[in-house]
Amino acid sequence: MCGRFVASTSAAYLKQYFSVDRVDDNSDQEANFNVTPLTEILAVRERKSERVLSRLEWGLVPKWAQDVGIGHRLINARLETLAEKPAFREAFTHRRCIIPVDGFYEWKVVGEPSTPKGRTPKTPTYIRRRDRAPLALAGLWEIYGQENGPNHWLRFCAIITTAAQGSLADVHHRMPVMLPPSTWNQWLDPLGHDPQALTGLVDRYPSAEEVGRDLEVYPVSTRVNNAQENHPGLIEPVSQ
Repeated sequence: MCGRFVASTSAAYLKQYFSVDRVDDNSDQEANFNVTPLTEILAVRERKSERVLSRLEWGLVPKWAQDVGIGHRLINARLETLAEKPAFREAFTHRRCIIPVDGFYEWKVVGEPSTPKGRTPKTPTYIRRRDRAPLALAGLWEIYGQENGPNHWLRFCAIITTAAQGSLADVHHRMPVMLPPSTWNQWLDPLGHDPQALTGLVDRYPSAEEVGRDLEVYPVSTRVNNAQENHPGLIEPVSQ
């Protein structure tokens, strides 16, 4: 899964990196080293033949939901069931996006519970590209509300996950789907594609070999467990 990540790259750089045509108003971002669910984040979408960088709230709310609170439970979407789940099926067909992150956190189990009902010890781990370029996470987005209603056109998103590869599987059994540049055009195309073809498109990278070559994986401080902590020190390596 993906439950926390870092978003510190400016909108100006993301516009250039992802060949964005237009940046929505107020779509810059302050560096956030501990992004939590229900936070507004930047995402790349295709709208009216333009590639747009805009703000979405992390936690997808389907059109049929009666309460936006459901978004807290839908921050991630499993790649294997996107075409089947009512919450994600339509967005998978027509509303896909790229969620740029500098890296993401995962928690590695490092021991046994001290008591039968005790907590399992876990080490926070940070994953990022070795070259420090943004990771392009595969996402879905949805629009919720009614025109002139109390929830006027709120926009939400979820991060797609798949089975972990290589050294990432030693940390957690799931990982976010990471998109290489060769897939961006087809992934963002809102006209829709065969779900099986789309699943195959994004389930190729990174392989176990590419994880070792392209990504850094290292332990960080338990301070990241506190959602109120937000500073560069969170991504500094620590001794295990």
